[in-house]
Amino acid sequence: MVEERIMLQVLAEQKEYVGNYHPEQWVKRNEEALFEFDSPLAQVVIGVRRSGKSTLCHKVLLEHRVNYGYANFDDDRFAKLQTEDLNTLLSCVYQVYGTDIQYIFLDEIQNVDGWHLFVNRLLRSNLHVVVTGSNAKLLSGELATHLTGRYNEIHLFPFSFREYCCFRRIDTRGITTKAEAEKKAAFIDYINDGGFPEMQNLRNKRGYRASWRPSSQKTYSNVSKSATRTPCGK
Repeated sequence: MVEERIMLQVLAEQKEYVGNYHPEQWVKRNEEALFEFDSPLAQVVIGVRRSGKSTLCHKVLLEHRVNYGYANFDDDRFAKLQTEDLNTLLSCVYQVYGTDIQYIFLDEIQNVDGWHLFVNRLLRSNLHVVVTGSNAKLLSGELATHLTGRYNEIHLFPFSFREYCCFRRIDTRGITTKAEAEKKAAFIDYINDGGFPEMQNLRNKRGYRASWRPSSQKTYSNVSKSATRTPCGK
């Protein structure tokens, strides 16, 4: 169980973080077009950790000027959160964001047992719900069981090569010798470093890669396969 005072503190701090975001500076992702606004279905974004799920959701919600409440469950102070705490959490969301919110963004809520019952109740109360998750509890089969078809599933991978180039401001359409050389150098870096958004501004990329379990390395094959997607901004 988590005290209401702690919940309010965590949510207030998370709201402060979001207030400093500048989504207009973030890379446009193709998956943004997959969100169904004003839909009665939960918008569920699934992907490996650190692939940019939270950023994608905030970007879409902020750019659509949606009035939404936000709770990130990937916080040590929420580690002991239980199913029976979720109604108190909802009350705290209303206290922090106001009772006129139409959307609620639940980040990594799969960490809480019984999360699907809470999401279903929110949907029945006509709230629009956005959910992100990383582990097996949010795989397609589990979603079908837990939300019984009341969701729009959006799969997110790390940056494609074109998105990687957008982030690094590399011209992918240039045909000059210099432009071709820049693209080739960027592709080598992309193959070596991968497309995890969080890693792009780090100096010690090798240390970041080493922190991943061997089983996570298969993600890189998925990243490479997505390298031929639509050009930046299209």
